[in-house]
Amino acid sequence: MEQISKDDSLDQTNFVHFFELITAFGVTHPQLFRRIRRYLMRFAALEENAGLKKLADASLDALVVGFREWLGVNRKIAVDLETEKNTSGRCNHF
Repeated sequence: MEQISKDDSLDQTNFVHFFELITAFGVTHPQLFRRIRRYLMRFAALEENAGLKKLADASLDALVVGFREWLGVNRKIAVDLETEKNTSGRCNHF
């Protein structure tokens, strides 16, 4: 990391492929999502190299989108905590 200057092209490095790899790994292994997101966020917070920051931001976006796809559609289910019964279809007026 310290060997890359502001003006260096990331196309001449393996960073692009590395970020693609860890992003794909994070999407396919959701148990590691938080750890990989944290790792990418460290690079996204860098101010020294705008190209690396942009690459990390794009990888973070792809990681979040992939994770949300893995989670699937948000189901709107309401459960009464006292009775543990589904109350989604009922209208409770107080």
